[in-house]
Amino acid sequence: MRMSDYSTMAMDILLNKWHLPLKNGKVNRENIEDKMVIGIYNKDLEPMLQEEADLIIDLVDELVAESGEKKVS
Repeated sequence: MRMSDYSTMAMDILLNKWHLPLKNGKVNRENIEDKMVIGIYNKDLEPMLQEEADLIIDLVDELVAESGEKKVS
C-alpha cells in the first residue's frame, strides 16, 4: 500500500467520523476496524495486513491528538 493510500484512508475515517466516540482520549479502534472489514467485504477496499490497518489507525489517532479533538460523541 502506498503512503498516499494511508493518508487518504485516514482522512476518510475522520470525515466520516468513524473514529468516534473517543475512548479515553483515543480514537475508537474497534469502530474503525469494523468499517475497514465492511469495506473489504464490499470490495470498496483491497485486503490489507493488520500492520497496515494499525498504521492507519495510529495516523488517525495522531491527527486527532494534534487537533485537540475532545468530542465524546
